[in-house]
Amino acid sequence: MNDLWDLIVIGGGASGMMAAVTAAKKPDRRILILERNDKLGRKLLQTGNGRCNLTNFKMDSGCYCRENAGFAMQVIRDFDEKAVTDFFFEAGLLLHNRQGYVYPYSDQAASVNDVFHLLIRKWNVSVSYETVVERIIKTDCFHIKTNKGDFCAHKLILAAGGAAYPKTGSDGSGYRLAEAFGHHIVTPLPALTALFGDIKGQKKIAGVRCDGVVTLMADGVLLGRQRGEIQMTDYGISGIPVFQISRYAVQTLAKGETVVCEIDFLPDYDEKLISEMMFHRFEETNFTAEECLSGLLHKKLTALFLWKAGIAAEKKAAKITRELLLALANTIKHFSFTVTGYKDFSFGQVCQGGVSVLELSPSTMESKLVKDLYICGELADVDGICGGYNLQWAWSSGHQAGKAVWND
Repeated sequence: MNDLWDLIVIGGGASGMMAAVTAAKKPDRRILILERNDKLGRKLLQTGNGRCNLTNFKMDSGCYCRENAGFAMQVIRDFDEKAVTDFFFEAGLLLHNRQGYVYPYSDQAASVNDVFHLLIRKWNVSVSYETVVERIIKTDCFHIKTNKGDFCAHKLILAAGGAAYPKTGSDGSGYRLAEAFGHHIVTPLPALTALFGDIKGQKKIAGVRCDGVVTLMADGVLLGRQRGEIQMTDYGISGIPVFQISRYAVQTLAKGETVVCEIDFLPDYDEKLISEMMFHRFEETNFTAEECLSGLLHKKLTALFLWKAGIAAEKKAAKITRELLLALANTIKHFSFTVTGYKDFSFGQVCQGGVSVLELSPSTMESKLVKDLYICGELADVDGICGGYNLQWAWSSGHQAGKAVWND
């Protein structure tokens, strides 16, 4: 099977499908998607817990990794959040805007996938399923060796995904293909993932959810800070604010450096006010320390704070010094522990690292090293925070590549 195609797209995920249907609008072009799974968009079906947060109307460079935010925004400006919503609406997908977070009205990722299947049929894009690419050789065209025979194409788009959620087919094989063309691969690491922590008694607080501010530090340098609902786990911490800044902890730990996490469990109150509250509460001398903290925070957390501040839960309030109460207030506002690790690619929602964007053109996503080779989606070294930003990158970069392939 070595007939010549005008364009082959390797990878039928979000960016690959967008690239294919965009390129297919040029008439009389033969386009083929090579997909290693038995269906398209397997990872897309899992995004947003199956609800698929398509994009976000609060779009700025701060939503993407600091190193490559400028590159990401250059690409996104050419096919922005408004263009994305217009694209899906015109394709027949009704959308729901929830304070800037855009979802399909059905609240089902399957609806988004179904739309792409219809567009692929409409524009006569061919798909070869369960096709694993083994090697690519570039001569006068691209010769692609697979488990299902050889394919050839004038143009090639690599949209094979990163390494996150390998059970969906994102096994990192795209990095090997890009590297074979001479591309530099920034070390792939998990992002949007949970963190392990050395927290005394963490199994007792597992499952507790609370509002707070998470701060990550390394050698006194701020790595990141986010507020939101934190989930305490039996291994450390999870939740959206943790995911948002986890990439910086992962990067730092991968370099062998120490990361310290600090949580402010009462971000709406300053430490002085909390100290005064403690003095007032502990005036009830007949109560125990634990009783004095009733109603302040989750009961499982208060037991942990007392222990960390060096106060026995059953100790009578009358015997607790002001110094210990100041230590208690400080503990609540600055609860700190060492980050010992992170959830791996099996759990990380996206992957940081990938093909260096210095080797890609933001106006076309074409390789600066190999003519007619385009790289898009998670395979490139761009990752965003939670909230539809990673799918926006997939749509924008895929559209950019699909639009550019015929601009000779």
